[in-house]
Amino acid sequence: MVAAMIACKIEEVADGCEDSSFKTPRVVLCGGFSIDIIAKSQQYVQDNSNIGKIEVILGGCVRNVLECLHRLNIKDCLPITSLGNDILGRMLREWMESSEITQKGLHTSENYHTALYACTMYEELANGISDMEILANIPISHFKNFTKSIEDAKVIVIDSNLSIDAIEWLCDTGKNAIIAFDPISVEKSKKLLEKNLLSKITLLKGNIKQIATIASHTKPQDTTTPNPEELINTIFAQAAGKESRLRYVIATRENEAICGCWDGKVKVVRKVGKKVEKEAVVSCGGAGDSLMGGFIYGLLNNYEIEKSIEIGMKCAELSIISKYNVNPELSPSSIQ
Repeated sequence: MVAAMIACKIEEVADGCEDSSFKTPRVVLCGGFSIDIIAKSQQYVQDNSNIGKIEVILGGCVRNVLECLHRLNIKDCLPITSLGNDILGRMLREWMESSEITQKGLHTSENYHTALYACTMYEELANGISDMEILANIPISHFKNFTKSIEDAKVIVIDSNLSIDAIEWLCDTGKNAIIAFDPISVEKSKKLLEKNLLSKITLLKGNIKQIATIASHTKPQDTTTPNPEELINTIFAQAAGKESRLRYVIATRENEAICGCWDGKVKVVRKVGKKVEKEAVVSCGGAGDSLMGGFIYGLLNNYEIEKSIEIGMKCAELSIISKYNVNPELSPSSIQ
């Protein structure tokens, strides 16, 4: 008896554990927690050490969505992810502790370091490299530790850093929830084309190039001026079928969000955000994640789609004028 209790406590620390005292969360978030390293320079000379500024901030798609929801007072959330046994993982754990966010869903990896994203920015050019190997190797057994929470959740947020098998298991297990999916990048967006995953999600949010890739509309390098409505219609057609659960497709382009809603036919809602002066833009890094968080906030409050998109855009606008992925000033009053 004592040995069994000790074993359960060890499991809780190492890989998380559901128990009878754990309150069922409304939102379960599965995917990326990372540390982002952002380097900016006013000049760029090749083969030279360029003078600039480097920021180290908390990032990761689902972490950003989680913070957005948390700042909007949606606090019954369960993040499920993996962190390395390293100083970067400790930074993220300390943030969770100070924010009073449950750490029950954390898996500690001894084989991979905490996810990292590095970005160099010069004027309007940005190049990013992501090292998310730890996330692709989260064992499905870890997600299964939280089967009941996943089955009972209202919303499940998934990003494409996870393995295809993990994404499939989460979609199948959480089939009664709104499943919100972020494709992360052009390359990773192709995962949705495997195992009929496109028809198993409820909400797809991506930038125009990611949406174009999923729609198989054209080659990624030729997607500078695609027709968003055509892409959205193509995606709904691809997912069509008696079992399809796809209801919302959001394509973002600069300061515009185009949302397609399916209710027997496609209804398109366009929302153009306010123009933010170039000098006021600090970083666009977390804008898409903030939009996703704001839109989910609207759905959880049973708002109309138009209002949910509007809230998402306000969250994104606040993000781009902050050095952080989610603006610390975000609050329910700031999106009114």
